[in-house]
Amino acid sequence: MSDLDAIREDFESCNDPLLKKQMAFQLARQQIQIETEDVELSECLNNMHLSQYFHLMAHELDVMEPKTPEDTFQ
Repeated sequence: MSDLDAIREDFESCNDPLLKKQMAFQLARQQIQIETEDVELSECLNNMHLSQYFHLMAHELDVMEPKTPEDTFQ
């Protein structure tokens, strides 16, 4: 993953917006900086709302409240 030109080319060639957003999160995790005009992708690339996304995901998975083993294995 050291070829930044190839990474940028793959990122920019992606047409699926959800896949591109996932790629942005992965690039941010690896601390690879790519400039983009899309504000939402820029926020993903800079991890600006990462904790908010984790809270949304936890809420969707219904894991916000601690569960007992009995609750889990019903």
